[in-house]
Amino acid sequence: MTDSNASPHGGISLEDAAYHTGHDFPGGVPALAQRMAMSPNTLQHKLDPRNTTHKLSLREAQEMQAITQDFRVLHAMAASNGFIALSLGHTASGTTISEVLAMVKEFGDVLTAVNAALEDGKVSLNEMRECERQSAELFAAVNSMLRTVRSLMPRQPA
Repeated sequence: MTDSNASPHGGISLEDAAYHTGHDFPGGVPALAQRMAMSPNTLQHKLDPRNTTHKLSLREAQEMQAITQDFRVLHAMAASNGFIALSLGHTASGTTISEVLAMVKEFGDVLTAVNAALEDGKVSLNEMRECERQSAELFAAVNSMLRTVRSLMPRQPA
């Protein structure tokens, strides 16, 4: 796929995100289509960014992400509007210390990505995307730690 449909805020386009989500699923589009109770040919057409007659609906995009656990479409949609999407998780998990360590690791990954991007004095679109991806992972680690800390607060009487 190309950068021609890239989000105005950087990041992968919605069309490319959907294409890669389907094609990167184990077994590819045919396996995903089966899980979605859809013809593989139809899903293939819906995921083709050049196809003008078949379009992936919002519900299908949501179902595809739920099945694949690949949220590039969500992140592309958020990025195209100048936002980032962070997982809230379902339950607080882990210990605060392990989550702080995870946060420090993610911060190191952000610094590594920024350093690599700045090495030659020019930042490519892919380098910027990597910085954004690593930053989103740091934000998710911070949210996870805060969720755990919040879960340890005493409940306030109603």
